[in-house]
Amino acid sequence: MKNLPKEKRNHIILAAMVAGMALAVVWFLLISPQRHALADKRSKLSAAQEALTKAERLAGRGHEIEAEVERFTAQLHAIEQQMANGDLYSWIIRTMTAFQGNHQVTMPNYNPPSVGPLDIFPDFPYESATYAFRGYGHFHDVGKFIADLENRFPFASIRNLELDASGISTATSGDDAEKIGFRFDFVTLVKPSSPL
Repeated sequence: MKNLPKEKRNHIILAAMVAGMALAVVWFLLISPQRHALADKRSKLSAAQEALTKAERLAGRGHEIEAEVERFTAQLHAIEQQMANGDLYSWIIRTMTAFQGNHQVTMPNYNPPSVGPLDIFPDFPYESATYAFRGYGHFHDVGKFIADLENRFPFASIRNLELDASGISTATSGDDAEKIGFRFDFVTLVKPSSPL
């Protein structure tokens, strides 16, 4: 380059600079936006492939999900068969007489229920019936009775439990004096008259 005349050398340098600027313009105006667009399309393609894989996996589980829905529906119907329905007073007498037979507690009488809406969730299809119970028994028997009662009826709960350790007020024998009194509210769901 030293042997070239100054004018020729300036033309070569100028041509090299113009070519470099042309390459820079092509890079920034054509190639760089295309690379960014290609990267965006690759990320969108990756997200679409991931969504497709997830959809295929769920579609493959369709029969399994249907089987689960049928199983849960059968469980719900089995539980609803045990729920209070019809004449709620006779239902509690029948149910508690049968249940109490396996336990050493005494509940001398049953009161009619108070029935009302249950505002747990919006559009909840069940109402609630609340029964007030009083009785007496030995401490362990009362505890076992209450635990079995809540375990046996998953759609019911015991509220406002009170134990009275003073014994039975009319106790004459030593065995009755060792018993405790109890009082609680038994809140149960009432099966709707129309199917869900």
